[in-house]
Formats: sequence, structure tokens, C-alpha cells
Amino acid sequence: MSGANVIVHAELGRMDVIIDQFDYLMRRVAHMQSETEIKNYLDAVREKHIKTFEFYGVPMGTKKARYELIVHVDWGMHAKLLSTDPFIIIDEDYGDGAYKNANPDIISVAQKFLKRVKNENLEIKWIFRYSSYVNEEALNKKLGSHTVTDDERIAPPDHRNYTKYRVYNLEEMEVVHTPGM
Repeated sequence: MSGANVIVHAELGRMDVIIDQFDYLMRRVAHMQSETEIKNYLDAVREKHIKTFEFYGVPMGTKKARYELIVHVDWGMHAKLLSTDPFIIIDEDYGDGAYKNANPDIISVAQKFLKRVKNENLEIKWIFRYSSYVNEEALNKKLGSHTVTDDERIAPPDHRNYTKYRVYNLEEMEVVHTPGM
């Protein structure tokens, strides 16, 4: 939009904006309500211990997903971007009610995922993935979590032709989802 006037709401550090995206996803998609639980997960993201959240729309009583939404942070790219572009401009395109710093890409795909889940009466299952260097046992204890067992594992949708893209204005964050969302 060359020459367009952009209304700037804020200039925030990259990590703060990443945290805002995961906060939005945990509250809106995972339906977390415990402020303590949300804080613990966001602290783990802030410490770069968590790199990915995966959400699945699953028919009740099954372990086979119909829809999948994955949000991933490339912490290596994040470190490089911090040295050249440490701040994100939050403009009028951002926001969703109380979540004024939620990225439009994240809002859009989350809303489409939730709409499909609701329309097909699916339940939402979610997992997260640690960064490779993390002591999983210690962090699982802190988060009140555990490593997913084979019995708990959700099978992804049959199709593997995912839509994949970098998030607008937040290049270190990638979204992968079921086609058509």
C-alpha cells in the first residue's frame, strides 16, 4: 500500500507480539481459562522452550482429525530478526476485540478453524512441541503436562496438501493448516 496512511497503534518488541499470538490461540482456540495455566505456557514460549502449538478438530470419541491448525516459531530466525528488526508496528489491521495485538493472519485462520469445528460438532484437541534442547520431564512437571503416548496421539487428516505461510509482519512465525481454511 504505497503512499497509504497507516495508523500506528503501538510499536512492540517481537517477543511480545509472538506472546500475544499464542495468548490469543490459547484463549480462543484451546479455550484455556486458567490464568495461571496460560501464564505458565506463555512463560515457556517467552523462554523459547515451546516452538509449536497444534490444534485438531476431531469427531467426538475418535482420534482422527478432520482439521489441523499448526502455529510454529522458528527461534533461529527470530534471533536473526531481533538484530535487524527488533520491533513490530501494530497498525489498524491488527486486533480482535480484547485481543488488540492479535495478528490478522492468526485471527483469520483461527476463526475459520473454529467455524468448521462448530459446524461439524467436533471437539478440539491440542498439543505443543518443545524446542529440541528442553528438559521435557522438568518442563512437563512445571506445566502439569506429559509427553503424548501412542494411545493419546491424534492422527492428522488424510490429505497432506497443507496451506503453509509466514505470518504477516512476523516472519519467524509460520502457520500450517488444512486446505480451505
